[in-house]
Amino acid sequence: MTEQRTLPREFTLLVFQVIWLLIMLIPTCLWASLMTILPSRRKSLKDEVVLITGAGNGLGEELAMQMAKKGCKLALVDVKVEAVTKVVNEINSRHGCVAKAYIADLGIPEDISTLAQIISADFQGVDILINNAALCFGGVNTHEHKDHEIETMFRVNVMSHFRMIREFLPGMLRRNHGHVVAISSVLSLIGGHDASLYTSTKWAVTGMMHSLRDELERIPNNAVQISNVCPYFISSGTYVCKLWSNRLPDVSLEYAAKCAINGIEENKFEFTIPSYHYPFYLALKIVPRSIVKYFRKIFYANATPLTEEERGIVIPLKSRVKLVDGCHHDDR
Repeated sequence: MTEQRTLPREFTLLVFQVIWLLIMLIPTCLWASLMTILPSRRKSLKDEVVLITGAGNGLGEELAMQMAKKGCKLALVDVKVEAVTKVVNEINSRHGCVAKAYIADLGIPEDISTLAQIISADFQGVDILINNAALCFGGVNTHEHKDHEIETMFRVNVMSHFRMIREFLPGMLRRNHGHVVAISSVLSLIGGHDASLYTSTKWAVTGMMHSLRDELERIPNNAVQISNVCPYFISSGTYVCKLWSNRLPDVSLEYAAKCAINGIEENKFEFTIPSYHYPFYLALKIVPRSIVKYFRKIFYANATPLTEEERGIVIPLKSRVKLVDGCHHDDR
């Protein structure tokens, strides 16, 4: 019978390591606090190839517009051909032929693999991957969700992140240059009632990004960056946004995109939009539950209960991935 260990391995070494950790704690925290006050050094995004999913409207569209002003080359992906083509044409009319549109259903693995082949051929690599596309709705209790709602939401909101990273991260690692960005949510830091399905997908994304950061930090001299962006409710004008009643004002698309891009330029790992939300959400993890409940009562965010008709998620039809070139209008 194997004897059960009662002490950690290398116990004496562990004691010294813990002591050294405590010694480092205060100056390191002070330095980190100072760095949040001082102006951060920003990297240039000029000529970087940026892939944005869900770029046909909302935050994805606004990110594309602002990235174009930074001098980026854009691969814009959406399931709706008319929407993403309009965005590409508008960008190219203002900034020259810098953007191309790609049509794909990110809930379909084959679409993602084909998409990666076409984009890699067109741009010879992606420098910044922004996984923005997501399905969202609230107003449904956890035990009331249907199988197709759960499966569809996780395919688009979670599995597409894994598959897009699997396609494009190896190229970044070979070049030792790149940035993987996930648009998560403040709900991934605190959770929320009436939105358990959406919240679960965002917790999954945040957990994945934390793990990915740990993995990349184990690579000697790694220069590939990771950012997990956690916005508050964004005023995108969509039907879903109108279902929520929030005490705090929604964040504008322009402000959300500007903050996200600033974070990318500064190589920030995780941040909320607005930034002052972040310490409050972290503090709520350690305070008594009664404080959390009162916090939620003060800063409420309530979703209108959905009818059966309203609950229907529009699942995009399967489509072959094709390119819609905003300069020449060629289809593939």
